[in-house]
Amino acid sequence: MSIPIIGLCRFSFLGRGDWAAWRDAPLGEENAKRAELAASLYAPDRVEQRPWTLENLLLPSLRS
Repeated sequence: MSIPIIGLCRFSFLGRGDWAAWRDAPLGEENAKRAELAASLYAPDRVEQRPWTLENLLLPSLRS
C-alpha cells in the first residue's frame, strides 16, 4: 500500500505570521522590521543556496 506524501515548501516568506520575529513587534513597527528581515532573507548568497538545498536535502529525503 502506498502512502501519499504531501509537502509544503515556502521560499523565504516575509510577512506577519507565527514567525518568532513578529511575535513581539507592535503593529506600527512592521514596515521597519520587514525591511530589516528582507535584507537577510533575500541576500544573494542565501537565495543561491536554496536550489542546492532543495536538490540535495529535500528531494533525496522524499525519495527515501
